[in-house]
Amino acid sequence: MHLPARPLICLANLGDEKGEPRPGAAATTCPGHALRAAGEIAADLFADMTLLEPDRLSPSPPPIVMLNWPFVGGAIIRHHGHSTGDGGRPPAIMVEVNRGLFVGDQQAHTPIRPPNLARIAEIRQRLYRWATAVVGMLS
Repeated sequence: MHLPARPLICLANLGDEKGEPRPGAAATTCPGHALRAAGEIAADLFADMTLLEPDRLSPSPPPIVMLNWPFVGGAIIRHHGHSTGDGGRPPAIMVEVNRGLFVGDQQAHTPIRPPNLARIAEIRQRLYRWATAVVGMLS
């Protein structure tokens, strides 16, 4: 069985695919509307980027941004951020960057290759622009 292609960027707030609280979950770490807006900003910033090596098993390119897939977030955002204003903690968003953007398709059985430093610099610059826009939106 072939799993769906991982997105270039995963944004997470412990919620569902729309950033809303999952059934039975206490809360999200960022309001759903804010996570969706952050996703739109990321989609605009990363729309022209592609994986260094396309997935040979997938007939189409991966999605640019997905919310809470394949990861919903973890201990760091759970501990440090809450959309409910719990304890005065700020909203928190987990960001995962698909490593295929900067190292290619490395698997356990393939040789280790160094990361593409130029691509890392480009990703960092775009993530900075994303973070600046998201902080401005949340302020």
